[in-house]
Amino acid sequence: MARRRNDPISVLVAGGGVAALEAALGLRALAEERVRVELIAPEPRFWYRPVSVAEPFELGKVRHFGLPELAAAAGAAAFSLGKLVSVDSAKQVAETAPGGLVAYDRLVIACGAVPQAAVNGATTFRGSIDTDKITRLLTELEAGNVRSVAFVIPPGRIWNLPAYELALMTEAWLAARCVTET
Repeated sequence: MARRRNDPISVLVAGGGVAALEAALGLRALAEERVRVELIAPEPRFWYRPVSVAEPFELGKVRHFGLPELAAAAGAAAFSLGKLVSVDSAKQVAETAPGGLVAYDRLVIACGAVPQAAVNGATTFRGSIDTDKITRLLTELEAGNVRSVAFVIPPGRIWNLPAYELALMTEAWLAARCVTET
């Protein structure tokens, strides 16, 4: 189905994180009614992840927000729950699961990063999902059951700030408990 000249440009934004929401906000702010934004994301919640580093130290709690409501507030005309599976750029169609095919005039892919283990046998910090593992490690360090810990940052293009934050917060946490033998 061809788009009529005065119809808004259909923009599909694939992703449910900060970049996807910023894209929707930016498109609405700059193009206003000339675009119709649809956001598709694999889960219905937006997680505010920066606080996840503070959780094991009881310095904060990760909050989450309903993604459909945030998408609407960002100016998206629609929100769909699904995962981007493939794109046929020639036909301007994205395949989603479980949603099927979604036609678009323009596509923004803002799927974000996926944490992967870089060191065999090590704990990979992925955010709130690993809070219990880090809390257990802190308890074992304090009790003397674990005598040392290393925070390893693999080479390549990665977001390494959480590793530095964990290392500094662990040092401060241990110092506050007078644990100096690590």
